[in-house]
Amino acid sequence: MVKNILKWIKNISFAIIVTILIICIVLNIKGSGKRNYIPSIGPYKIMTVLSGSMSPTFNAGDVIIGKSTDIKDLRSGDIITFKYNDSLTTHRILSISNEDKNLVFQTKGDYNNVKDLELVKGQDIVSKYLFRVPLIGFVIVYMKRTIGIIVIWLLILLVVINEVYSRYRKKDFNNN
Repeated sequence: MVKNILKWIKNISFAIIVTILIICIVLNIKGSGKRNYIPSIGPYKIMTVLSGSMSPTFNAGDVIIGKSTDIKDLRSGDIITFKYNDSLTTHRILSISNEDKNLVFQTKGDYNNVKDLELVKGQDIVSKYLFRVPLIGFVIVYMKRTIGIIVIWLLILLVVINEVYSRYRKKDFNNN
C-alpha cells in the first residue's frame, strides 16, 4: 500500500517537473530575440524581480505573477507592473488622478523613501500583481541563457533515460 502511494507521488512529481520544464522551454523559445517580451500564459504575466525596491513585499530573485487588468479597476494600494524607460518596474499605486481625461498613477516602491518621479500612464501598465514565488527568478534568469536551455534538455534526457532504464531493469528482473 505504501509502495503504491510512493509510486503515485513519484509519477505525479515527475509529470509536474516535466510540465514546468516544457513550459519554461516554450516560453524561452517564444521570447528569444524579442525585445520587450513578457512571458505569459493567457492574461497571466510571469516576471522576475531584479531589484529590492519592493522589499519586504517581494525581493530580488522572486518571480511575480501579474494579471492583465482594466486600468479602471485599479485602486490606491494595488501593486502594478508598468513600462518605464525600456524596462519593467513593479511598484505600489499611491494615488490615481486624471490628466487630460486620461488616468495617471503615482507610484512608489515599498522600500524606496520617495515616490517615483514620473506618473505612470494607463497605456504603460502591463499587469496587476497577484502573488510571488520566492527565489525561483534566479533559476529562470539562468535558464534564459544558452547554457540554461542545454541544462534543461540534459535534465529531461536524464529523467527519461532513468525511467527507461528502471523499467528495463524491472522487466529484466521479472523475467529471471
